Amino acid sequence: MLQPMCGRLASVRATPSRADDVRTVVRVLLEFHDIPVDSLIELLDEQVGVVIARAAPAATPLEMAIARAPETNGTSTDSVTLPAAGRRRRGTQAQPTEGEQD
Repeated sequence: MLQPMCGRLASVRATPSRADDVRTVVRVLLEFHDIPVDSLIELLDEQVGVVIARAAPAATPLEMAIARAPETNGTSTDSVTLPAAGRRRRGTQAQPTEGEQD
């Protein structure tokens, strides 16, 4: 049995059925990323149950980075490296402006 997954409902198409016992056939296209395909292939031509519900919006890259970051309460002694303000060409030095010390 497959684990619950979230994907995108890409399209829904309903067509009249040629069978006498069914009025319409509905084809649903679901898009998933990076799931095991072999277990799905084993289910071809089998009756399967599908539960469709609105999922929470996907996390943004920033939200994922925040979730992976270690939590700190302000008492951590770990140093944090901050990027320098701006870029310089290799070998150039900052020139002090008026009133700054070397």
